[in-house]
Amino acid sequence: MGPPLAPAAASGAAPDLSAAVLREVGQPLTHEALTMAPLGPDEVACTVIAAGLCRTDVAVADGAMIRRIPLVLGHECVVQPMTAGVGGERFVITPYPVAKYTSIGRDSALRYRAQIPVGSGLRGTDGSIVHQFAQIGAFATKVVVDRRRLIPLAASVPDEIAAVIGCAVTTGVDAVLDTAEVAPDDEVVVVGCGGVGLSAIMGARWRGGRVTAIDTNADKEAAALEAGAMAFIHANAGGAPAILDALPVLPTVVVEAAGSTAAIVTAIGIAAPGARVILVGSPPDDGHVSIPAPAIVGNELRVLGHANLRSNPQRSVARVIDGYRSGGLPLDRLVSASFPLTRINEAFAEVRAGRVRKSVIIPDR
Repeated sequence: MGPPLAPAAASGAAPDLSAAVLREVGQPLTHEALTMAPLGPDEVACTVIAAGLCRTDVAVADGAMIRRIPLVLGHECVVQPMTAGVGGERFVITPYPVAKYTSIGRDSALRYRAQIPVGSGLRGTDGSIVHQFAQIGAFATKVVVDRRRLIPLAASVPDEIAAVIGCAVTTGVDAVLDTAEVAPDDEVVVVGCGGVGLSAIMGARWRGGRVTAIDTNADKEAAALEAGAMAFIHANAGGAPAILDALPVLPTVVVEAAGSTAAIVTAIGIAAPGARVILVGSPPDDGHVSIPAPAIVGNELRVLGHANLRSNPQRSVARVIDGYRSGGLPLDRLVSASFPLTRINEAFAEVRAGRVRKSVIIPDR
């Protein structure tokens, strides 16, 4: 993992760091020693305490989502700043542009995120740029980020839970609370029981909705029920018609969290007339869906995408922490595995195989 690192100097001098680098799509990540470019006026060097592993990271590594390489993946984490003058000890970093909501407004924040898909604050041993996924690159011992993206963390939140708040949990919870606006009388179906889907189940139960979970992996049943689902349906070759036969009532809210075109078709196909269908999974870049128009128009469905672009990350993180501390969001049931950075390829394999609920990478373990 390399020698101990000294704090960054006030001039912005960069410490060395270890990172897992994607250099070729479809190939294992490589462990490399990198350096940070000189820090900009609003940038902070941080020690990574723990980072969440999202299926989106796996999708990029496998080529389903195209990003510039070489690339350090990882886009949700809990960190400790190394730079003097930053108050607090632990902060959550999210892939969403916190600073832009407080300085230049929401519309500019949307443009900002669209224009800057990766960061470029890291260098290889030859001086070449190694990009940071989502301007973070959390699968490393250190990261460099805009200081205004640091969200203070309550002391009572464990590191492994804090690591997954920045993306998986806030995405799932915001999707059901803000975009779907789930109410206590809603019948909710969540399609896909990964980290985002399980978080959506918890959020819907917290709001009082009755939840049925659906997944193609029957082994996800225990996790879904522990998250708060009242029933689980194993989606097999029968597709939407078979699921409709198994549902006790038609859902008024359907949350698609699987990130596949087949799941989107299923979500729309099982919705009750007038339902809200929330598409929150990250589909492949070349994904296309064919839906009969009457299925949407004739049933007056509201089909909405959710990618946290309109969420205020500071508010979302604070709400999730309040829900966890009050017992409304049982996030202790979410993380099922942790890996040191040296075993990150094993962690990716576990996600691909569907054997984990949510994994966390802990660099210094």
